[in-house]
Amino acid sequence: MLTARTIKEAQPKPKPYIVWDSKLRGFGVKVTPRGRKTFIINYRVDGRERRAVIGGVAGPGAISTSEARRRATDLYAQIRTQGVD
Repeated sequence: MLTARTIKEAQPKPKPYIVWDSKLRGFGVKVTPRGRKTFIINYRVDGRERRAVIGGVAGPGAISTSEARRRATDLYAQIRTQGVD
């Protein structure tokens, strides 16, 4: 499961990568080569893979892991019922 500790321990690599949550499919943290970390979700619309940013892990406007997971759950529900613009 994605926790504050696993996010903190995620180190930058030469290429961006995603640390996926084991409980909520498609929810994770993207880590850039410069060390920026953002909560994201992956989803499909009309067979095409999409990715949305939920919020930052640190800095202005940062959100907690539990808040990001709650927002991801809400976004998935919205995508299933209404689709996405």
